[in-house]
Amino acid sequence: MECNIITIQNSIKDVINTMSVIQQETIDINKMYWSTDANTQITGADDTDPVTLSTKLIKTEYVAGITFLEDLEDFFLNEAVTQTDYAQTCNKIKYGSAAAPVSLSYATESLGDRMYDICNWSLSLLKKCREIIDLYYDNEISDMMTNVDAQRTVSCGGLTRDQLNTGINLIEQFKKMMNNEVVTQADYAATISTWKRIGA
Repeated sequence: MECNIITIQNSIKDVINTMSVIQQETIDINKMYWSTDANTQITGADDTDPVTLSTKLIKTEYVAGITFLEDLEDFFLNEAVTQTDYAQTCNKIKYGSAAAPVSLSYATESLGDRMYDICNWSLSLLKKCREIIDLYYDNEISDMMTNVDAQRTVSCGGLTRDQLNTGINLIEQFKKMMNNEVVTQADYAATISTWKRIGA
């Protein structure tokens, strides 16, 4: 069991380190979108108009991406998120539809590039989250943890049962958000902060 818990702990830490970067990026991108000409450039376009050059996004894809980033920020900050298929949204942004003939503005293009990166990271995280959850339940670690005291250390990295549970919960809820399922609200930013200190 120890070996499997350490594997899960290391995998969760990897996922959470990426989530930490995504969390900060979403905050910055959402501020940038509303404080630059990007929002006016996008608002002025028709739904099927290409609005980015390098990422080949049309307006509806761009707007869906901004909505996704706003919900990601809400997800981490214990606020309600919209239930939708964000994996599909990310895939559409990953592949794009049509390139704009020229860049509409530096901000519009830059945000499109950063949005593209977050969508790729999120799809990669979704795959890793599924693998971690499978390992956790297939090896019956969840059953073993029910008989362990909340503050008892369960790995040589100093991980407690409660910390493992909060990490698994974060991963399950992120997977649900991406897969169009109902998400349980919690302070996932605090979970990220806690996990970044584990084994540090």
